[in-house]
Amino acid sequence: MENASAAWPETRWTLIGRVADLSAPAAREHLGVLIARYREPLRAFMERCLHGRHGLDPEDLVQEFLTLRWLEGPLLSRVRRDGPGRFRSFLKKVARDFVIDQLRSARRRREVAPVAEAGGDVGPAGDAERSESFVEAAAALDFEIALGDLREALRALEAECRADGRAALFACLLRRFERKPGRASTDKELAGGLGLPLSTYYLRLQELARRLDQLHSSLVREACATPEELASELAHRQELLAARGSALDLRTAEGAR
Repeated sequence: MENASAAWPETRWTLIGRVADLSAPAAREHLGVLIARYREPLRAFMERCLHGRHGLDPEDLVQEFLTLRWLEGPLLSRVRRDGPGRFRSFLKKVARDFVIDQLRSARRRREVAPVAEAGGDVGPAGDAERSESFVEAAAALDFEIALGDLREALRALEAECRADGRAALFACLLRRFERKPGRASTDKELAGGLGLPLSTYYLRLQELARRLDQLHSSLVREACATPEELASELAHRQELLAARGSALDLRTAEGAR
């Protein structure tokens, strides 16, 4: 889970307004305050996006993000102020798009390097190719964010279960998610191994699944301004995970008897 320094701060619209108006006195000073407030949350968010992959350093990314003045003037003037979490959601979307662009650039560099060394044509890709590349990168990153948040929720649930003596039950829940082909153990056998009647076993699994939903939703809620946005985002992530055949999805044990 995120530490205190990586938590998203409460939005201060007065400060944002002063930074958005570059003609205002002390605008640069206010920009420094804004950067100090959001630097660590942005770095942590980019780190979660990357999940240690792709060879990109979140610290370098956030430094470049801030150096390119993403937290200034015209960009900030586009932020909607009609609800809680709007600025946070806006920043996350901008940061996500920035990370995607960096991933695409890194991939492009890897792809053209051998051609350049051979003296081939390394002209810019066409608009259609760039658009397709961006869509593919966006889908891949969205999937990794979804899978990373679900795994983080599972780690939190596992820690809770280890602390209160339900580690064996948590292992049974994981079997539901993993759905390994050729699995020999049946629910009846697993329930027997825990010394539980089958009906009680199902009820306990459903309790864990609901708690997992709560933990996962608390992570996703960080980027959502309304309950409607949260429901839409959770449904979108379910589709992403199912479409890519992930070993982990958001389906619970309920109804899977």
